[in-house]
Amino acid sequence: MYDNLLLDAKNTIYRAAYASKKDFKITTYIIFKAMHMYINQFGPSKIHIFWDPRVTWRSEIFEEYKGTRDSSDVKDIIDGQVNLCAQLFDNLGVYQYFVDLQEADDLIYAFCDLHQGKKNIVISSDTDLKQVMKFECTKVYNPLTKKMVLKEELNPVYAKALVGDKADNIDGYKGVGKITAAKLLKKSESLREFLKSDKAKNSKGDIVNEALFLRNIKLIDLGRSPHLKNNIEYLDTIEKSQFNFPALIDILKEFKVSGGYLQDNLLSFKSKT
Repeated sequence: MYDNLLLDAKNTIYRAAYASKKDFKITTYIIFKAMHMYINQFGPSKIHIFWDPRVTWRSEIFEEYKGTRDSSDVKDIIDGQVNLCAQLFDNLGVYQYFVDLQEADDLIYAFCDLHQGKKNIVISSDTDLKQVMKFECTKVYNPLTKKMVLKEELNPVYAKALVGDKADNIDGYKGVGKITAAKLLKKSESLREFLKSDKAKNSKGDIVNEALFLRNIKLIDLGRSPHLKNNIEYLDTIEKSQFNFPALIDILKEFKVSGGYLQDNLLSFKSKT
């Protein structure tokens, strides 16, 4: 079993909102049914919840970072669920982490860095979090595939810096997919030659050489975050919330999502408090 279960909260809410076909109450059931399953499956001693800010420090480097996400057709449900879930977690005996400008990825990476050697399980479908697998005893579970993420031979940062990331609106090199990126990364000389050549173009066809690669690394590499040290120091200041079932019932009633099955799922947290 695991010492720590780390949940990427916004990633979890986003998936549940779409799975519910944009139904607020069903979204709540999906989130906490999944949490109940994770507790039973991984048996964590402690549960840690990580939140995203509305604005990230990466936008200072690249203004259009995640620029395609504001138009989400489930935005109202997601915003409401962030409010609801944050209140519920405040009364579920877990640890919650939020830092202005810092993404959940940044804080999760900092946590795994701080707790190297502990058995950590990260729950997220975000491919950036493959990076935490460099730390001893840290695993990643993808809730979409319902499988453990396998560690790749290739550097996940460099691979994504070449291919780009549509989810985060990060441009990659024209004509470079996963297969081409793998070929370039197998030999450092091949990568250097490509980045110096006229073939190193962005998606618009402009020759960008290594500039795009270096910018993407700054955006993608969690270990190079200029805020990593401060994030690690922040993690030690957070105290666990207390399990408070009467308060949980009141919150469910306030949001009009109460139900026996949901209450049973919330009770599964009690054994971890």
